[in-house]
Amino acid sequence: MNGTDERRSRHAGVDWSWETHAVCVVDDGPVVERFTVAHSAAGLTELIGRLRRLEVPAVAIERGDGPVVQALLAAELQVFVITSRQVKALRLRYGTAGNKDDRFDAYVLADVLRTDHRRLVPLTPDGPATTGLRMLVRARKDLVAARIAAHNQLRSHLLSAFPGAVGLFAALDSPISLTFLTRFPSAPARPVALGQAADRLAGLGRLLRPENPRRAHDPPAPGAGRAGRRRRRSRRSRHRATRGAAAHAARQDRRPRRPDR
Repeated sequence: MNGTDERRSRHAGVDWSWETHAVCVVDDGPVVERFTVAHSAAGLTELIGRLRRLEVPAVAIERGDGPVVQALLAAELQVFVITSRQVKALRLRYGTAGNKDDRFDAYVLADVLRTDHRRLVPLTPDGPATTGLRMLVRARKDLVAARIAAHNQLRSHLLSAFPGAVGLFAALDSPISLTFLTRFPSAPARPVALGQAADRLAGLGRLLRPENPRRAHDPPAPGAGRAGRRRRRSRRSRHRATRGAAAHAARQDRRPRRPDR
């Protein structure tokens, strides 16, 4: 066996963690080396350096994103994702205990990559367009969370200082509602807090530019719902009955009366 074949037969498994990462390198079954690295920039640099010294071309890991995966892809290593659910089932290959152990899971990842390499698909590095789209989606998600938090804060202020303004408009964060709250604060002791909350919510709304101003957390508009429809139908029925009675009385007045005999 030459050096190229020996290098290609080596596989590594990385058990990812928030503090330290357990790494295991196997070569046609036997363990070549085990080590752990810290979850830091220096630890990731050490991980890449040791994998290169051991001439490992492929690495298996339980997740497909994060700084560890980005560092491995930047080092031009093949990265294969074997999910934690699959690893939990694959532990039965090597024992019946099934307990969670970082060193053992790293070995399972490396050995499964060695035996089932042809069934797995490596990750593809993201291009500039995909990276930009992911950043845009993450930024919009943060803006939506901040907008909901500002909406809830404004609603809480209104419930304690100006309850009538909560259901005054169809949407609490609509332009007319925010303009009304800015011009007419409720109590003289809290105009600044209400104005700041309204301005913050208006700014977040301009950034998001929603197509539909209504939101699931907005209060229903006055008269909306089944009860409102019943009230409107009842008013229309009473109006028709009154108008019909008036028309009937008018017709009776216009009819010629027969002279008394």
